[in-house]
Amino acid sequence: MITGQGEFIFDGINSRTGLDIVTAQIAKPISPEITNSSQPVPARYGVVNLGNSYGAKTVNITITVLATTREELAEKSHNLANAFIRPNDEGATYSMIFADEPNVEYYGIFTDIPELTPVQKGVWDSTTTLKFYMPDPRGYMPQQTVQVTDEPFEFTPEGTGETAPVYRFTLHKDVNEIGMALASDDDDYVDVGMDQSVDDDGNVADNEPLMVSDPCNTLAQTSWLNVKTAPFDISGTIAGAFMSNTESISVKRSPNNGTAMYDYGNVSYSGWTGPMMVHQALTNTLNDMDHMFRMRHEKNYYRGISKAEAYWMDADSKCVARFYIQDGAQGNATKLYVYFGPSGHEVKVYAGTLDLKNGKNKKDTVTVIKKGTKVTYTGKGKSKKKKTTTVYYPKKIEITDYENTDYYNKCLLQFHTRKIGRRIVLSINKCDIKTGKTGAYIMKNKVINLPAASDFSYSTLAFHPAKHNITEDSTNPQTKKPNKLYNYGFNAITSYTVHAINNGGNVAAVPQIIAHKDDQVIIDCETNQATLVSGASVTSLNKYVAWGSNFPSLQGGKTERIGFSPSGDDADIEFDYRPTYR
Repeated sequence: MITGQGEFIFDGINSRTGLDIVTAQIAKPISPEITNSSQPVPARYGVVNLGNSYGAKTVNITITVLATTREELAEKSHNLANAFIRPNDEGATYSMIFADEPNVEYYGIFTDIPELTPVQKGVWDSTTTLKFYMPDPRGYMPQQTVQVTDEPFEFTPEGTGETAPVYRFTLHKDVNEIGMALASDDDDYVDVGMDQSVDDDGNVADNEPLMVSDPCNTLAQTSWLNVKTAPFDISGTIAGAFMSNTESISVKRSPNNGTAMYDYGNVSYSGWTGPMMVHQALTNTLNDMDHMFRMRHEKNYYRGISKAEAYWMDADSKCVARFYIQDGAQGNATKLYVYFGPSGHEVKVYAGTLDLKNGKNKKDTVTVIKKGTKVTYTGKGKSKKKKTTTVYYPKKIEITDYENTDYYNKCLLQFHTRKIGRRIVLSINKCDIKTGKTGAYIMKNKVINLPAASDFSYSTLAFHPAKHNITEDSTNPQTKKPNKLYNYGFNAITSYTVHAINNGGNVAAVPQIIAHKDDQVIIDCETNQATLVSGASVTSLNKYVAWGSNFPSLQGGKTERIGFSPSGDDADIEFDYRPTYR
């Protein structure tokens, strides 16, 4: 609980009562980081404004540590480090409550904890300014529960920011379909319930059975490849290692090398280098299927070059589709590429940038160590023995930096593909890196009709994160290490699912009951999950979520008309939400 004006609570630790520090100032920015995008047009006076994008917020917290001795100051310094330094795997953030907003909760991490400096000469009282970084800049109010009383239901959320409700339907009868929709946009809905066909014996037949559902939080279903076992040319060297995380498989972190951070193999390799793995293959190949997976890519050094590349493979281990997010050289923007079809018959579906921001081209320098000539000199001491040594000298290499960025520099993308015969329907969505929530479409239901030579059958998925050497990676001949260590970039894969499509897929025939009277169905727009609670049993309904469902958010202060199915006569409906502030 906060009782004083100069306090904050970080992850449950009160700054005054838990850490015995005095908070002198909390400087919160009015808005998150703002980046404007514009596009120059030939022969036009001025540019075309493409709008603003909003990033993170950083709060500066000036604190004073009161101490009467050097030992007391050292102990309190250790307490601060223990409280504020946290593991940051998979983008973890922690709760923060400030005294001036005791009912608002923020989430972030400390990114700068500088040394303590004395407030004046001769005393041990010391001060410093902490930086609290909030990737999600919103502040969250306590959760509220709303009862749905009318149909359609008109509602205005509190706050000013986006919020993701959790809807609960307590049913008065059996249902085969359940959902909600916003009146303001035809694309904002969730539809749970799938029409299925019936076999000759009258049994419900699922024509889209699940073949693979791997959250990619373990390496158990994967095999690592090497240069000799690579099934096709990847235009690079296979090296380095993978690791499993709570929600993804990524290139392995190197905890003993906090600068380079990720293990893409020996940096002395030229060209592309990185690990490669293949998922356990399907028992039978598929010509018709519903396929989904996600890839995450982060460019963390302005000149760094890395990529996340996924391959579809057939039964002969030939590549039949490619999806990759790849950084440009010399500070150029990152691009996304999608191809379908075997080698020599690929069909290009997508290649380009998104929300491109053209920076100002500039010249820069990178210092590398060069090997010079051997020098002979007379040693010290009585022997005056002559010695020979090699002289090494620094040399500045001029480089070009275009300072271009776009959405793909740091992104989590979802690829959803339906293939029936030679007809492919592809959707690509942005996803929230922190929450995993599916966001806006980059490509929506694009239809690709493959020529006969480009058709294929599907067996499994392979993943190859890689980095490309730059000037900084050149070897220092004196230390035998790279001339400059930097963050190589993060690449990961997650949420891999495949459904077979039989007889053209699930078509309208006899609707299947998905929930019974007195059951409760939960539609969670924060996690994009649909769940059935029946007595003590909890079951996922995700396989019944209709194509196109986007689990829409609500906007604080904006009145929205929400429709529900079933209506209030056939179900008790309520939802929880947390008001947010921008």
